[in-house]
Amino acid sequence: MRGRLTIACPVCSRSFHPKGVSANGERLVVHCSQCGVELEIPQLSSPQPPTSQGEPTCPKCSEQRKEGAVACAKCGLVFKKWSGPQELFGQREHLKKQWEHVRTLSMDDSGHFDFLERCFKEGRLNDAVQAYKALGASHNIDVADKIRQLEILAQMSVTKRPRPNLRKRTWLLLFMLALFLLATAALWSITPEDLLG
Repeated sequence: MRGRLTIACPVCSRSFHPKGVSANGERLVVHCSQCGVELEIPQLSSPQPPTSQGEPTCPKCSEQRKEGAVACAKCGLVFKKWSGPQELFGQREHLKKQWEHVRTLSMDDSGHFDFLERCFKEGRLNDAVQAYKALGASHNIDVADKIRQLEILAQMSVTKRPRPNLRKRTWLLLFMLALFLLATAALWSITPEDLLG
């Protein structure tokens, strides 16, 4: 059985299951079902401002590099440690195979949901974003809904049901057992003479 996705509200500190996402201008928002506060869902990636051609830029955030700089002034990337873009889904061959199948499906097929859920559980949402963007660009497909779903998943976490407090449950059972034994003893002590008065 799949775990239910929930959002932890930062205002009332309670977890809730979102009933829907709405757009408020250019923002995506959900409403806490407990306290009603509107929560904004941040975008996974924001477009970087273009820089003039020929100028060296940071490979991570596209900020203009200052001459002789060891690290990016904006994102802090150390240029010597940059190894270039990594292969999508890393060493997870099962995700690569699933993506090869999913990319051939129509965008409303349930296979996409299963793939997104697996990427979420394995912490590969950024790879999924890149894969869907590349698919949209190469096949001229609108993948905006999938990107939105990935942005929402990035803000969610699977919360486990709290385990019941076994100590409280044990004390409650002992208390009920004691009451039952007292009631039984009281009934056994009644004689026919007591009933006849």
